[in-house]
Amino acid sequence: MADTDLNTTVDDAHAEAHAKIDAAAEQAKSLIEGAQEEAKSLLAKAQEEASALLGRTIQAAKDNPKLAAGIAAGAAATIAGGAYAATKLKSGPKPPAKPRAPRKPPAKAAAKKG
Repeated sequence: MADTDLNTTVDDAHAEAHAKIDAAAEQAKSLIEGAQEEAKSLLAKAQEEASALLGRTIQAAKDNPKLAAGIAAGAAATIAGGAYAATKLKSGPKPPAKPRAPRKPPAKAAAKKG
């Protein structure tokens, strides 16, 4: 009889565990779906804001072309300088320069006859 009671208890625990796991899975699924909807909403709002900002930026560049060209040139110089510095850092230090051969002293000029 003890084995039957133990088996019944194990079966009940097993069934209860499965029920709790199923409930947790449903709750997790619901939370994930809600988070996905929230993320989609935030993405759509961010895209709208970015589009509006781009429109205002283009209009400002049209209104002030010289200023826009100056800003673009400065940004390009900054990016180019950063890229140049990154390549120099990546290539490592330069090897030491070879010593120069000693120079011969200059020949004395012949005295001019006058």
